[in-house]
Amino acid sequence: MNTYVPPRMSLILAVERTALILRYIGAAILILLFVIGHLGEDASSALIMAAVWAAHNVFSHWVFLTERHAYFMGPFNFCLYLGEISLVTFLGGAGTGVTFTLYLLFVIGYSVHAREFYRIMGTAALCCAVYAGIIALQWRLHGLTLPPGAVLLPPSLLIISCGWLMGVISDRFRITEEEHLARAQELASSEATLRTILDSAGDPILVFDQHELITEANGRACALLQLSREQLLGSRVRGFIFDDGTLPVKFATLRNKGEYKGEQLLIDAEGSEHTTSVVIRSFVREQQRYYVLVARDITEERRLQETERETTARLEQLNRELAQASKVKTEFLVTMSKKLRSPLAVMLGYTDMLLEGELGELTLEQQKAVQTCRRNVHRVLRLLDEALELGQRHSPADKQPPTREEP
Repeated sequence: MNTYVPPRMSLILAVERTALILRYIGAAILILLFVIGHLGEDASSALIMAAVWAAHNVFSHWVFLTERHAYFMGPFNFCLYLGEISLVTFLGGAGTGVTFTLYLLFVIGYSVHAREFYRIMGTAALCCAVYAGIIALQWRLHGLTLPPGAVLLPPSLLIISCGWLMGVISDRFRITEEEHLARAQELASSEATLRTILDSAGDPILVFDQHELITEANGRACALLQLSREQLLGSRVRGFIFDDGTLPVKFATLRNKGEYKGEQLLIDAEGSEHTTSVVIRSFVREQQRYYVLVARDITEERRLQETERETTARLEQLNRELAQASKVKTEFLVTMSKKLRSPLAVMLGYTDMLLEGELGELTLEQQKAVQTCRRNVHRVLRLLDEALELGQRHSPADKQPPTREEP
């Protein structure tokens, strides 16, 4: 399982791995010198040093294997390093004026583990105290060529000065690191907020840079273009826009004005076209220009408008055909009315003459028959009038019904 390691801990682990390898090399050299007999009287001291280094390596391997990296910053590891340096200083001769540089290196190395000023100064003071103890032990056992004060004072001043300098530098690094960490957290929080806003937006949104490479996309954009966010990031936005020959001009206008509005065809990964209403605006972030593209899919809206237009055109055609049919019907009724009125008027005239006795006397049965015929003729005339009036009422061509011809 991969575990996230902070940058500071990464540096500490790199230092500890390097120290681990150096201890192996030092122990191997000491053992080799012991085997070939070049150590002489110092053989026991060399073996003790190799054993201490081996024990420290065992501890380091255990920390690496168990991933308890915090132990490298604990007091046990600190004591191991201090003990090793003190042993080397004692065995190498504290009065030679050279071995105290190991304490300087120890203070410098400890500043990687600890960033607080007071801890580094405390370490420098402890190194001075240990070094003074070793000087006193050397003077007690073997004596010194110079007075103990002359041997101890310059290295102690150098160790304290090194501790003060490293403490100041480390404290500055710590403050800078905390500020950068706070900014990184704020940036991560703002990016998370921006991601939430993008994902909650109802329209597809794409963010691309001045090289037209997509740097951000919300879920709606992924659904519209049929690609995942990982597939969209790094792709050219131009590859998803249909180029009708005017696309270079539109992008040039966008760069000059910083804004573009209009309809545009977007092409998804499957090659399907989506008519969208596009709004693009530019913004500057970290001295880099970016563009936000908001697309509203109006494919269904345009399809409905096209269907409505076709339906309206069809309806207008049907209205024209209906008006033409109504006109033909009205003309037919007018013609038929004129054609039928003349013979009906003649029939009505003769029935009136028969009933008035101008053509001779009629029997009672004959009168009833002629009256029935006369009533039916009037009925036919009324039906013609009603049909003609109804046809003209629904016809835009002629609203005035013709006058019925009287016999």
